[in-house]
Amino acid sequence: DQDVYKMLGKGETIGVFQLESSLTPFCIKLKPNCIEDISAINAIGRPSCKPEERRKYAKRRLGFEPVSFEHENLKRALEKTYGVLVYEEQAMFVAQDCAGWDLNQADALRKISKLKGKDPELVLKTEANFIKDCMNHSGMKYEVAAKIWTKYIEPLGGYACNKSHSISYSHIS
Repeated sequence: DQDVYKMLGKGETIGVFQLESSLTPFCIKLKPNCIEDISAINAIGRPSCKPEERRKYAKRRLGFEPVSFEHENLKRALEKTYGVLVYEEQAMFVAQDCAGWDLNQADALRKISKLKGKDPELVLKTEANFIKDCMNHSGMKYEVAAKIWTKYIEPLGGYACNKSHSISYSHIS
């Protein structure tokens, strides 16, 4: 319903599930025109997406900044979201494409990121393995692999959305 998208783009979000209040400015700025846009706005509003990443997403989506990737192996995971990790599943693709991990290992990575300090030794071991595997599988330098961990994987502990959750919320919105 295009009228609903226009309403959201004007910031008329009072009483709209998940979009009122703190996400209203994002609705005004991004002018969502499809369910995928609303889903991204919902997911970007989660604590795992840092303010600088939100700004980057907006600038890139609106064409004010070019999309770039720290490594070419991030492209499949991050291309549709303008180089910003928005959904948990994207971290799994990063682990697959950068570190060569299978989906079972990648899902374990996603789960580990949510430990919030409960098992710091496991998190440190996983980080070391991820960085080592990125270097071996993708030929990355240590600094690039460490940056990918710090920028994309580590923040997931702040609570990220999986895409199906975000899409479902967006349909309700």
